[in-house]
Amino acid sequence: MLAFTAIETNDLEAARTFYDAFFAADHIKPFVRERNWPHKSIRVAYGKEESQPHFIIQERTSQAELVVGNNVAINLHCGTSGRVQRLYKKALELGATSVMAPIAINRGTYYLAEFLDPEGNKIGLYAAPKIKLEVPKLFRRGALRSRDLSSLRSGLNILREIEKFKAIEDATILDFGCGVKIAQALHQKDDPHKKYYGLDVYGEMIDFMSDALADNKKYEFATVPFQNEMYNKNGEPMTATSKLPIKNIKADIICMFSVITHMVPEDTLALLSLLTYYAKKDTRLIFTAFSHKHQKEDFIDDDPKNPLLRAFYNRDFLVDIIGKAGWKILEERDPIARAMNHSFICELDK
Repeated sequence: MLAFTAIETNDLEAARTFYDAFFAADHIKPFVRERNWPHKSIRVAYGKEESQPHFIIQERTSQAELVVGNNVAINLHCGTSGRVQRLYKKALELGATSVMAPIAINRGTYYLAEFLDPEGNKIGLYAAPKIKLEVPKLFRRGALRSRDLSSLRSGLNILREIEKFKAIEDATILDFGCGVKIAQALHQKDDPHKKYYGLDVYGEMIDFMSDALADNKKYEFATVPFQNEMYNKNGEPMTATSKLPIKNIKADIICMFSVITHMVPEDTLALLSLLTYYAKKDTRLIFTAFSHKHQKEDFIDDDPKNPLLRAFYNRDFLVDIIGKAGWKILEERDPIARAMNHSFICELDK
């Protein structure tokens, strides 16, 4: 029933110094430090993941004097938004004072309400979606890999961005460098697509996803053998005529998130070229890249000690590669927080 306990403070850094050392004695570390909407204050959370009970310290925003009791919120996990509303209404009927009426947070991916009981104790009512496909942290990537709910929400945000350019319902999706996010988000949305092909060099992750969704014929996963200095140093070279380890399908959506961000230009050209064989005229290719208009060099490997951790492209140089590979850019989009980097939406240039 307990979701999390939150303590407000007038001095976040002093509080963090105390609790960092306190929890370190039990080998517990902060798993998030971010601005907490709707409170608009910085919060630090300790524990394993959002879906498990955890402890939060956050900057105080109330103008009331901070005394022991009124800066602590006990948050109860209610399971559903309907139960949050029902319990909030019942609390007010019993004499509680509203702090925050029930509100959908982060586009409805979780729900929150707060009240003061008759003695002034702050109680939060919290509901988050049940994750239908639990993915171990080992197989999650990116800045949100330590936060299972936030990682899922990021995947759902990506799906919303894709749907601005191509309907997902009944679509065949080819996800190169798939990771887990898109498949997990599709499954969370009750599998609206026709077929999903997830390809990645990370064999253990591909095996996990294949086993986890083995009973759902809408999903198919395969390991690709291509060389990459960051992810697969001993792989085979990729060329424009390389074949993917799937049947010769024509996808409605081809997506690559955080793939070209880790590729040298010759591999980017080869990959974009070979993907044309899996596209039709109305296919939408959506991919992310580190693309900079004012970068003097065509290409920069940002951290030579960690090859291809961040591959930076001059924007015009990347646009030229896209054209040479046989694609036409329909739109470029700026980065979207907690979803994707600078992105390109393309179709076949034929």
